[in-house]
Amino acid sequence: MERLPPTGPIAFPWRRGGRAILPVWGGVLGAVAGMGIVLALPGEALARLVDAGGLIGWRSDEAARAAVAGVAALLGGAVAWSVLFLLFGRGGPFHRAPAGSASRRPSVRRADAHPDAPPRHPMAAAELGTPPSPPPPPERGLPDDLDQPLAAFDPGAIPAVPRMAVRPVASGTHGPAPLPRNDDPSPSIAALIDRGARRRLHG
Repeated sequence: MERLPPTGPIAFPWRRGGRAILPVWGGVLGAVAGMGIVLALPGEALARLVDAGGLIGWRSDEAARAAVAGVAALLGGAVAWSVLFLLFGRGGPFHRAPAGSASRRPSVRRADAHPDAPPRHPMAAAELGTPPSPPPPPERGLPDDLDQPLAAFDPGAIPAVPRMAVRPVASGTHGPAPLPRNDDPSPSIAALIDRGARRRLHG
């Protein structure tokens, strides 16, 4: 029975060129730098920071300096880690893939490995190419007798059962609406002229 070749050591993320561990070290250095800057501040500058942060009662106590140093360490570490992770992390502009990752074979279990059939890369959908378009419908030639009915040439064109008829619209009067009746019509112009002439005669 042939023995399988020994496999190499397992590559952990923090051993791949130091890329994965770089944001962590940057965060630690940023935290230390922020704490060191706060501890090196003079008393007047620290008092202004304490007043701005609302720690007026801690101005003369060492707890105020420790509190400000802790906040500075958290902010400095978070900012440094975020910047380095965005630059050197996975998908960043300075991220480098490990050497040989493109040609590295996929790992399989020892029970599934075979010396004569090494494991292959899984096939991607891009390797299959563009899917073929569906075939066009078959064309039918013209009939010899152009005077034959459509049902004989294409029986599926006319359904065997007719479709449901459309409900008729309710019939109504489509003419002009009658004018409303006016029991007290206004006098016409001729009547007004006649009335004025009578007043002049009697006046």
